[in-house]
Amino acid sequence: GLNNKVALITGAAQGIGRGIALRLAQEGVHIALVDLHQQKLNVVQKEVEAFGVKATTFIADISDPIQVSHAIDHAESTLNGFDIMINNAGIAQVKALALGDSAGFVKTIFSQETGELLGAHMVGHEVTEHIQGFAIAKYLEATDESLAQVIFPHPTLSEAMHESVLSAMQRAIHI
Repeated sequence: GLNNKVALITGAAQGIGRGIALRLAQEGVHIALVDLHQQKLNVVQKEVEAFGVKATTFIADISDPIQVSHAIDHAESTLNGFDIMINNAGIAQVKALALGDSAGFVKTIFSQETGELLGAHMVGHEVTEHIQGFAIAKYLEATDESLAQVIFPHPTLSEAMHESVLSAMQRAIHI
């Protein structure tokens, strides 16, 4: 199970990130909360700790690889590493911007231990046309490294999938 595992969650101060943190805390997961909003993170930290698990916060802009590296270092030193990394970050999509419908995000979840894709969420314009890519990757037990090697056409809506994978690996190009 998930009891006593550690998760690092970006975008954890509100919305889906907060919801993920609270759900994992219910399962006994210790949480490293990363976001830009310290005040909101403090509230989520108290909510997480109410489940009897450890939580720590770190302010970081995930578009800055140095800040992401510091957040990871903080999680590793404070919670003795982490098993799960959840990138709950918005991704800029060139084609979506051109179509005038840029609202949405792609989130990927990988095992920190093996790099295997654990799941993905997509919200936004025409995502139902692209989610099967993650479904196939999950079925084939793809890893972050193998998905990072896939070539996605540019500009397309599907390239947000690739950007989300790269972001989870701290190698994002467009955010």
